[in-house]
Amino acid sequence: MADRIQQRRDTAARWSQYNPILMEGEVGYELDTDQYKVGDGEHAWNDLPYRGDPCLQQTGTSTTTPMSQKAVTDELNTVNAKIGAIVSGAGVTLSLSTTCIYKNASTSVTITTNVTGVTAETLKIIEDSLLGTVLSSGNNINRLTANKTFTLASNTKIFYGLATYQGLEFSGSVVLNARYPIYSGFGSSPEEVVVDANRLSARTSAAGTYNDTATTDGQHFYILVPTDINALNNFTMGGAPYVMNSSTKNIGSVNYRVYESGAIYNSGATVSVVAS
Repeated sequence: MADRIQQRRDTAARWSQYNPILMEGEVGYELDTDQYKVGDGEHAWNDLPYRGDPCLQQTGTSTTTPMSQKAVTDELNTVNAKIGAIVSGAGVTLSLSTTCIYKNASTSVTITTNVTGVTAETLKIIEDSLLGTVLSSGNNINRLTANKTFTLASNTKIFYGLATYQGLEFSGSVVLNARYPIYSGFGSSPEEVVVDANRLSARTSAAGTYNDTATTDGQHFYILVPTDINALNNFTMGGAPYVMNSSTKNIGSVNYRVYESGAIYNSGATVSVVAS
């Protein structure tokens, strides 16, 4: 019977792990990649080149080297996953626990981002820009929240959700608004109206219905709109035009458009003014 020769062999991972020095002309074979190297007696395994025409396990630029069936299948699966994500309308949406806060007032806000169509491999909530500060992050999830207390001096702050899937990126955004408060009510002067009891919830528009009842004789009805909110131009009560005189005034370091009723009211009088 002829002699049989068996070459040194192991998996690619174990060859790399032990990194032996093969003797000159000695062959080392990778069981799982069908590739081999030939020793020179000097260089360790990881420093030796592969020999022959190995079958690549990934896509590349070679026009002569064959690629394995597994590599082709993996690449096709990746492409199909990307197409499936796009066709399914994969995307990122964000929501806020409140859409408007008072300017220069410390306020806690919860930001929530949701991914539709796919399960995100990575998901982040970021403030100011896609390259901004990451407030929260997670892996292999569809929903993420972040809680933070803000004190805003500007009118807006933007939050972004950024998801990755199969090499694709999906993003969405949401805007947090900040405005000075609106006040309305009866008083002898605009300054008397600027109290917590007359403060409206934080909002970006002054349009709406304003109601109050006078508690003292000789009072005007006031609506105070900060200048970081659009001005009011039309006033009605009971469907008829309602006269409001307009001026501007700085109260507590905030510039206000002051709308003052043309009429003076006595105690017990009630108004319901629709403003736009």
